[in-house]
Amino acid sequence: MYGAVEPRDGENFFLIMPYCNIDCMNVFLQELSKAYDDNEILLVCDGAMWHKSSSLMIPTSIYIIHIPPYTPEMNPIEQIWKAIRKRGFRNEAFKTLEHVVERLCETIKNLPISVIQSITGRQWILDIVKMESSIKANAYFLKNATATAPGPAWVPMTEPRVA
Repeated sequence: MYGAVEPRDGENFFLIMPYCNIDCMNVFLQELSKAYDDNEILLVCDGAMWHKSSSLMIPTSIYIIHIPPYTPEMNPIEQIWKAIRKRGFRNEAFKTLEHVVERLCETIKNLPISVIQSITGRQWILDIVKMESSIKANAYFLKNATATAPGPAWVPMTEPRVA
């Protein structure tokens, strides 16, 4: 599953893809860009190969920065994945993969905006989002500050499926 969240208002975009690879990441980036075609997006990713590949086709409206290696706790989207697992997948066996995907979509749709905001709306993220300069300046600032500051909230399954 690929996902992006807006920490101020909890707006979110999830895409269920069959793999975690460069091709699926490219589909996610294109779909995210289409869904928010009037916006510039600062997408913060971890160091997964499919987040850093030179083969990524990054739309001009999306700016990607990366958190330092081995710091998943710095990426609030990881807590979103944890909330989804906790709310939708407790000690249950599913008969088919389709049942898993259906539950995943249901869980995402029912994830309260307030939970998304509380998980991802960390003060340092909100401060960065408030900056008056362009998103490119924000990306530059974050790229050069990742050694000392945590990384923000935008991150990361058969046919692309929007939950």
